[in-house]
Amino acid sequence: MTSVSRLKSSSRLITKFKPTVPTKLKGGKLERLGNYLFNIFNDYRVVFNETLQDIKNRPVKASFYGSLLTTSIIMLKTNPSEQNFKSEIVECSNSLSSVGELIRNPQSDNHVTTLMTAMKDNTLKVRNLKFFTLVSMREFPVHSGLFEANCTYARPHWTEWYKSVVDVGIFGRWVFLHKAMKDYDVNPDEWLPDGQPKIKTKMLPYD
Repeated sequence: MTSVSRLKSSSRLITKFKPTVPTKLKGGKLERLGNYLFNIFNDYRVVFNETLQDIKNRPVKASFYGSLLTTSIIMLKTNPSEQNFKSEIVECSNSLSSVGELIRNPQSDNHVTTLMTAMKDNTLKVRNLKFFTLVSMREFPVHSGLFEANCTYARPHWTEWYKSVVDVGIFGRWVFLHKAMKDYDVNPDEWLPDGQPKIKTKMLPYD
């Protein structure tokens, strides 16, 4: 269907569904308001009909834009907050505390301990970018009075901003923290490459 034929069909629909106004109210404010609202309604209806026609004519393109829109909405709705990140750190710290030190994963322990220290020292900087959240670590607290913290020339170059990023929040989870907590209750230093323990316990004979 061409654009001209679509305009003609839309015009016929507008004429068909246009409400009638009593003779006493013609030319008044009520009629003008009704015409204004009716025109807006028909503009949206024409756009809706044209969109449906384009979807039928170009299904691949429509699927791509639909998937992009759906993904954007999901990212926007599931973007984690700063409070959520701090709660996750505390929860991970509690999970590590419930595991014995000998079988605790040292990488998981070091990562969570670093984040806990940064949270206590107020050196975490959270940037909510609507679709995802970046967490970086400052060298000094926000209100530090040290010269190095306030001198512009002592700060890292802006091209090295990615080096201070400690986590990325997207789709409702924190990527680096989730990766660091994988197998947090398994100490790789406790096992040999063949799967045998490095320190074999001796069984004491029974009396």
